[in-house]
Order: sequence, then structure tokens, then C-alpha cells
Amino acid sequence: MIGRRALVTAAIGGAGTVLAAAGGAFAAEPSAAAAGQPADFQQATVACAAVAHGGQAAITVTDTDASGSLARIAVFPAGTPTTNVPARTTTAGTVTFQVPWVEGAGWDVHVSLAGGFADQVVKTVMIPRRSCAAVRATRSAAAAAAAKGGIVSPVAPAALAESGGGDSAGFLAILAGVMVAAGGGALYAVRRLARRG
Repeated sequence: MIGRRALVTAAIGGAGTVLAAAGGAFAAEPSAAAAGQPADFQQATVACAAVAHGGQAAITVTDTDASGSLARIAVFPAGTPTTNVPARTTTAGTVTFQVPWVEGAGWDVHVSLAGGFADQVVKTVMIPRRSCAAVRATRSAAAAAAAKGGIVSPVAPAALAESGGGDSAGFLAILAGVMVAAGGGALYAVRRLARRG
């Protein structure tokens, strides 16, 4: 015959097992993802979209927010409160804006996230201090070199000047020539001394 104490102990133990199982079931339920942060929108790049009429820059902003919240993204000329570039909305992926190519100009990336944060500047991107055509040509050459296995063609003087390397390239060439001549002269002197010895 089972005693009263044994029955109470079994009942308590069984209830504990049921509660533990229920707790495990509740813990397994997925929780809703928290709304994103400004850092989820800091991947922004600038590329030459078109060279006509002075060039057009393509500013591409990537939304890496995992919550799927609706984001409103806009670009403003750096430090200004207004823009004539229409804003875009997204819940994931990338959005691209086309703006005039102005060398050295900055653009503020503004983002507001539904259920997350109000409008704020998450990043400032800069258009390179080179022409749109030069930037496109450089990227095309780099892509071609990568396709050939990393073999880069010799750089023409015009390309050096475009990249800023033309200022000292001539001086370096002259210096290299002088060093070669000096090395040859030193070798000649050593040989003569060796013959006399």
C-alpha cells in the first residue's frame, strides 16, 4: 500500500516535470527581431554611373537590418538641411541614388527606421577628387587585371598624372638612372683595382 507522503512526493515531482516541459516549449518560441540600428545602414559606396554631361554619381546604400522594418533613406548635400533627390524606402537590400558628379563633394546619408529611430545622418560619402571618366577607367582596368589573374598592364604617363603619381614619376626615373650609372662606375673601379693587385 502506497503511503500519503509517497503520493504527495510523486504529485509534486510530476507537476515539476510538466512545468519544466512547458517552460522549455515557451523558450523555444522565436522572439521578434529587434528594430535595426544606424550601423545597419553604414555600407554606402559611390561609383561613376554615367560620364555624359559632366558625369553622374551612383550612391548605393545597403540595408543590413535583419528585423525587416521599413526604412526611409535619403541623400543630402553634406551639411545641408534640404535635398532635391527623392527619398527611397526599403525593408532589405540596396537602394541607389543618382546625383551630379562634383569632384570632392560630400553627401550625407539620412535614415529613419519604423519602430527604430528617427531621421539621422548615418554616414557621409565623398565623391572622389577625380573625373567620373577617370574613376570608371581605373575600375575597368582593375577588373580586367583581376580577370587576367592579377597581371596589371604598365601605367602610361597620362594615367600616372591622373592618379597623382605623375608629379614625382620623372624625378624617380632620373634618380634610378643615376643610381644605375653610379653602380656601374663603382664596379668598374673595383675591377681595375683587382687587376693592379
